[in-house]
Amino acid sequence: MYQQVQILRIGSISIQGDGQVFLTNQFQSNNLQGSIEITSGINTSNGLTSVLASGNPVTIDAISDVTIAANIFNSINNGTVGNVKILSEGNITTAGIESFVAAGGNGDGGNITLTSRNGSINTRGKIVSSTPDGNSGNIRLQANSNITIANEIASRILEAGAGRGRAGTIDIISNTGNINLVGEDTPSAIEIENIRLRKLIRDIRSSNPNGIGGNITLTASQGQILVTPTGRGQTVRTVDNQDDTTGWKLRAESSNGVAGDVTLTALGNIQSPNIQASSVNNLPDRNFAGISINSSTGTVFIDNATLNTTNTRGNASYFLLRII
Repeated sequence: MYQQVQILRIGSISIQGDGQVFLTNQFQSNNLQGSIEITSGINTSNGLTSVLASGNPVTIDAISDVTIAANIFNSINNGTVGNVKILSEGNITTAGIESFVAAGGNGDGGNITLTSRNGSINTRGKIVSSTPDGNSGNIRLQANSNITIANEIASRILEAGAGRGRAGTIDIISNTGNINLVGEDTPSAIEIENIRLRKLIRDIRSSNPNGIGGNITLTASQGQILVTPTGRGQTVRTVDNQDDTTGWKLRAESSNGVAGDVTLTALGNIQSPNIQASSVNNLPDRNFAGISINSSTGTVFIDNATLNTTNTRGNASYFLLRII
């Protein structure tokens, strides 16, 4: 039986003032099958942008794949930034997604959610929710198949202001596939005298200088967590002159508060990136950041990985490695 396929294809979207971005092909009464594609971008101060939302909510819901060529920028000077949701029955391929309160402002960064019900997720750019003063948003990537991440994912509060906001949680969940953190054996790493100079930020980070940080959770319940290619055993010089040995860092941090936990869980192998979980706080009754790595049937590779958990002035931190 012939099945008609339609593609909803758009060049770029820009909103000035109040409104929302809502794209869907889920309401076709004749059961059309098709994808949503945003194919180009407009030049802005933030770079090439496919969706410029100006603080408004963004929802894209496709009956098949979603492909976004350039970045989604959603910012506001003060107030609450609208959430960004990308939902798909098929695959999701995105550049960057940034939801933030501008420098000097106050308010809450929006939540960012990518959900692929039957396919994979492939992110090439930064996925960031941030604010100078307020709460940063939760970030959730969930796919039935593989999730491939090539750049920074972060929920962070940028300044140690008077308020005590909360940094968002970061959840990356593959139901049946692998979580792939794209490593440093790529064109984005430049090698100079055997020191690899990293151009991209390869952090998964929830941080708060003056309050509560969010948990970071990576779960591949039927698959593996991999740094691919591994790049292990090579020193990587990061943009702030710090060295690491895996090409990736997972960071749950609070310099004057309580950081979240970092948890990695997989059915199969786990190749651990460098992990930092640290808190500084003078509250003796608070439980502080810890690291948990759990594999049901595979091997946990921690060679050349730095696993560091530090808590000051409070209950002890923990490190748990479980292989069943």
